Amino acid sequence: MKLLGYYSGGVGSRGSKLLAVLMSVFMLSNIVAAQNQDEKLLAQVLAYHNKHADCDYKNEELTSDDMMVLDKSTTVAMVLCLTGAYQGSAVFYMVDTSDAEASVWTLNFATTQDGKMFGATDSLTSPEFNPATKTISSFYKSRGIGDCGATAVYKWSASGFYLVEASYMPCCSQPGEAEENAQCKVFLEKQRESDEEYPTVYRYNKN
Repeated sequence: MKLLGYYSGGVGSRGSKLLAVLMSVFMLSNIVAAQNQDEKLLAQVLAYHNKHADCDYKNEELTSDDMMVLDKSTTVAMVLCLTGAYQGSAVFYMVDTSDAEASVWTLNFATTQDGKMFGATDSLTSPEFNPATKTISSFYKSRGIGDCGATAVYKWSASGFYLVEASYMPCCSQPGEAEENAQCKVFLEKQRESDEEYPTVYRYNKN
């Protein structure tokens, strides 16, 4: 009985180790396959970008930091397009992998400076992905110290990215500007009332 018990235990231990090794190999192969798929997708995005975009920055390659998975068949990718002294801007592409051949197209975003009139842009300044909330944020500085400019946040839904919030400050902190510019007077007053460096001009209301 003791011999049988020792024998069974030995086989079980070796079996557990073998199973652990096989699981590790399986997980590693899945990771490698996913990485290869991402690299292929990003290469396709970059090829599309080089063909269609008019940019002053040349990208040699894209990395996983340049993409955000939205659902099992939809990914968004950003490609740096313009560079400046203290900020850069990127263009964005949607990628649909539901078919055998992935589809890529340029993404456009709503913009506003007053929450009433809206425009569109295909590039965002100093953009950041947030995979946890599936949002894209942007921060444009009119000058290096960042006392004037605009910010925006866009959230993913099944129908695309929609504007969640936008803020705007057109007036840089220059002596006498408020007295000379009627728009500055309005925004500086909003700044004082809201205690926001960049007053909010739009906030999405699902109701």
